[in-house]
Amino acid sequence: MKEALEKALIYAGSIASIVVPIVIFRKGLVRALKWLFRALTIHWTSIVFVLFVILIWKFESGFTVFPSFWLALLFTVITVSIWVLHRRLDYVKRRVSTLCDEIGRAQTHEGLLFHDAFGQHPHKNWQYHGQWELVPGGGLSVTQSEKGGISRVGHSWTDYSFKFTGVIVNNCIAWIVRAQDFSNYYMIQLGPGVVRSHLRYGGRWIKAPQGRHRHAIDERAHNIPSTELAKPLAIRTEVRGLEIRVYVNNHDVYYDESFFAMRFINHEFVLVPLGPGVTTVPAFTAGRVGFREAKTEQGKFTACRVQAL
Repeated sequence: MKEALEKALIYAGSIASIVVPIVIFRKGLVRALKWLFRALTIHWTSIVFVLFVILIWKFESGFTVFPSFWLALLFTVITVSIWVLHRRLDYVKRRVSTLCDEIGRAQTHEGLLFHDAFGQHPHKNWQYHGQWELVPGGGLSVTQSEKGGISRVGHSWTDYSFKFTGVIVNNCIAWIVRAQDFSNYYMIQLGPGVVRSHLRYGGRWIKAPQGRHRHAIDERAHNIPSTELAKPLAIRTEVRGLEIRVYVNNHDVYYDESFFAMRFINHEFVLVPLGPGVTTVPAFTAGRVGFREAKTEQGKFTACRVQAL
């Protein structure tokens, strides 16, 4: 009975000698363990190498003392090595993922010339006529804008991609590329079943012969369903050299390989072949972007960006 009591006291004292310092100095112990963990994760290869050298030496000299201890140590070393390797692989995966995200963001912003999320007054980034108003919840509403509006920057932009999301609120939506000013620019107009291209020169619209397309110089049919047109449209217009290409929700709706070529007009601003008494309309090889909605036309625009091609 006495021996059992003595053993119990010894065990209790041993436990207390371990627990009491931990309770008292737990904050310092936590910091020490964190430091030890960082040291192990940084130098784990060296530690494992030294332990394996010791084990090999022990195997060669024979287990004279506590062979089970050395086997347990071997198992522990292997387990810790696998665990630390797993931690390091997780770290590498996170770093690779972060690097891929950074590369993706860099590629997204590479060549970015202009961006407007329409979170502040349009006067900051645009010159315009008519009603240009921010929409609650985000976006820009344009209507009664006969002359349109163009970005304040971009006079020297040549080859670029003009992207935005548009909603046809009433009748159609229209956007501007390679604008020199309010009187000289190219415009694309999208409505149900048709896409029209326009050229404004000297404040007047140039017309196709025999008034085929009213105030437009060209007109193409498209097969985008009317139900799709009533929803937000992802629009991308690419201008490169003499070419223009327009995509709506990834549908290729308009392409002209000589759209930005020089043209000739008569005194009524109708396109005519080169000849005596005609006026030469120079090609606009660079210029700004914008939007236009005349009279009762109305469109809503969001997420506008211009990227170099």
